[in-house]
Amino acid sequence: MPGSPGFPHQPPKSGGTSVVKILLIVLAVLGLGCLCCGGLGYYGWQFSLGVINEQAAAKASQIQIVQDNYGELESKDVAANIMASGEMQQKYGRPVLVFDADGPLGGGKLVFEQATPGSPEGLGRLIAIEINGEMVEVE
Repeated sequence: MPGSPGFPHQPPKSGGTSVVKILLIVLAVLGLGCLCCGGLGYYGWQFSLGVINEQAAAKASQIQIVQDNYGELESKDVAANIMASGEMQQKYGRPVLVFDADGPLGGGKLVFEQATPGSPEGLGRLIAIEINGEMVEVE
């Protein structure tokens, strides 16, 4: 202020936190939020795959041709195969889900119809299994 001692040589007042500090804090919070959401999404995806694998193993193990060729399947013996599902949808002309199965007696692919939307079941019926590299229709 004019009239105060040392007027022309007073240091500028500090404005508190700088814009750079604020931006770094905002970016850190956003980065942490992205990591949390990504982690939750990953674990949610893994949980849902575990549930559908368990359903596939239970349904397939009830069918005699599966028991004869693969043995009794458990959820750890079955894994969803997204790439094969796309190929089999073209082959069968309807929405299907394909699982790789590796049971005590053998392994191959299990092809299930997708359940109708709104259905409480995650899977429809088993329509085909792979035996010695050949897809065999299940009645």
